[in-house]
Amino acid sequence: MGKRNKWLAGTIIAAGLLLAACGGGTSNTDTSGGAASGDTDTFTYAISGDPSSTNPINTSDRWGLTMNNMIYSSLVVVETDGTQRNALAESVEAAADGLSLTVKLKEGVKWSDGEDFTADDVVFTYEQKVKKENGNADQLWLDDKPIEIEKVDDFTVKFNLPSPSAAALHNIVTETFIIPEHIFKDEADFSVNDLSKPAVGTGPYRLKEYKRGEYLTFEANQHYYGGQANIKNVTLRIIESTDTAKVALQKGEVDAAVVLPSDIADL
Repeated sequence: MGKRNKWLAGTIIAAGLLLAACGGGTSNTDTSGGAASGDTDTFTYAISGDPSSTNPINTSDRWGLTMNNMIYSSLVVVETDGTQRNALAESVEAAADGLSLTVKLKEGVKWSDGEDFTADDVVFTYEQKVKKENGNADQLWLDDKPIEIEKVDDFTVKFNLPSPSAAALHNIVTETFIIPEHIFKDEADFSVNDLSKPAVGTGPYRLKEYKRGEYLTFEANQHYYGGQANIKNVTLRIIESTDTAKVALQKGEVDAAVVLPSDIADL
């Protein structure tokens, strides 16, 4: 069996977790039959290791992306079926010549600390990500030239491309977590794996505690623009051994985990 099929069950469960977290509906993939410890306000998901990077500018590993998807938002989200859904973007319009992309932003969005979200945050984010030294700029360069961003007004930004590219027009708005300028404007180095400032985002959750090698705990973001999350608290419990994670799932110590299809009958 190929690697993709071996991890299919885990991918489905992870997608179910994200849907529940964001209030996006219910999932039929809960293999435990209820929340761990009987607490329906808390969901515990076993992950296989620490995030390699918690930095939303350069994160690219599985668990780093899982964590940052809970805390931050992008302009546009790609759903599991490949369709796109506006997140922080109200509308996205490409120019007829393919050389620019104008994004109108949702108004009234607040960061998890209660501060207002504006175009300044979007411009600041992309100005950091486009720097090659920060480690995740490939999607924002074409023909060895950077894609540029400009502020049109408080809730409109425009991306200018050095040459037409349909792929770039797609990736610009879907591949970047937006970070708050008022928190990170004095951050000295965005190339590191862990930033020095607290994780303040516009996503459905706030990071409450991270104990490396053990767990990450999250609580619902009271300022989330998408409405209150269905689950108030989420714990990502770090269990490196697949067998140990399976046992924890069987005992009800966790509510979901990455498992092989061959193990599902035992759960």
